[in-house]
Amino acid sequence: MSTKTTTIRFNDEEQKLLDLYMEFQDQPLSTVIKESLFEDIADFFDSSLSQNALEYNKQNPKRYTSKELLDELGLK
Repeated sequence: MSTKTTTIRFNDEEQKLLDLYMEFQDQPLSTVIKESLFEDIADFFDSSLSQNALEYNKQNPKRYTSKELLDELGLK
């Protein structure tokens, strides 16, 4: 698998905050940034899926109990 290098520029305040944060981490800065980025991306997709589910539920308000579902599927 190939990798790609990306440059991120931080202003002085951002760099100071990163330096302070890195004092508490046991990992390289690149790992911390990568994990944070992908966590944020996962949160974005989770939020998007939740929004879609809420919209679907508004348009389709019918709910089934477990018993009703098993009966409908013939799985008593």
